[in-house]
Amino acid sequence: HQLIDMAEAINKHRAYIARLEEYEADSEELRTQLAKYEDVADCNVKALEKECAAAESAFNEAAADYDNGVSLADAHTELSDAITALRESMPVKPKHDQEHYVEMRAFAKAIVKVADEFEDADRNCKCPTCFQNVDVESLKNGARKARKDLSLAADAMRYFKMAAELEELEAELENMGDAPNMKELKKVARVREQEYDGLSSKLKRAKRYVSIAERLSDMKAPKEVPKPATKMTLKQVQARSRALYELNTLRKQFAKLKLP
Repeated sequence: HQLIDMAEAINKHRAYIARLEEYEADSEELRTQLAKYEDVADCNVKALEKECAAAESAFNEAAADYDNGVSLADAHTELSDAITALRESMPVKPKHDQEHYVEMRAFAKAIVKVADEFEDADRNCKCPTCFQNVDVESLKNGARKARKDLSLAADAMRYFKMAAELEELEAELENMGDAPNMKELKKVARVREQEYDGLSSKLKRAKRYVSIAERLSDMKAPKEVPKPATKMTLKQVQARSRALYELNTLRKQFAKLKLP
């Protein structure tokens, strides 16, 4: 029984040593990992979370400002291009005001209408209404000038219409304000993004440090098992136990023999 107890004690101690070595190896591995995050060892995770959330909000705001700036810049460019195109396509500025050309157009239309009525008439004919002689040739000459006046009035009226459109577009552009400084908006957005990325990375490292530190703190060394008070190895104890067992078996067999 002493040898059996001794074998059990040796086995328990060997199991303890294995657990102890595993504990020490795991502890050393965690300490090695922890050393990689020493730069965030003193960080307050909750405070860092608030700081990171504020940085994210600032970045989102800057990104939204940049996106809005892109839309505004595009609208500003589109409107400016429209104004330039309209200016380049406008007829020459008329010498008189719009009312003058309205009257010119009305008078010219009336002359052309009368001329058209006598287009196929003889050179000397009478007016069907007043029965006076009509100078058809003079009327045709007047009609030619009237048609030129109609063309001139049409160009003038087109100018006044385009001028009104131009004034409206220029007022819209003025109300829109100056074009946004896209270079500055992009710079601010990039800075805010870098700040957020930096804090986000720092927060992840701080949380990783806390997680490893907690695992290391929760680790417990195995309960010590005293080393048996023998210099014999387990194999030696087992060999001696087998030898004693075999000896006892032989003694029992001899005891059963009847000697003469």
